[in-house]
Amino acid sequence: MTFSTGQLAKPANPKQVKSMQQSVNSTPGRSPGRRSPFIVMVVFLLLFIIGINLGEVPVVLAKAIRLCLSCIGIG
Repeated sequence: MTFSTGQLAKPANPKQVKSMQQSVNSTPGRSPGRRSPFIVMVVFLLLFIIGINLGEVPVVLAKAIRLCLSCIGIG
């Protein structure tokens, strides 16, 4: 479908554009999806520190070595 110059849409009313932008972004200048990576990172760091404090490092390392050795057919 082709458009000629007579079929171009009229520019939107600035008040309508502003109200549409405010409805899309609940907080001006910030999108709500930008917090989730930080929340995930904080949860990861908390679980990481808890695991270190519980002494899980040698257990995880031993399982990783066993898994790698079994993958190449040695263990």
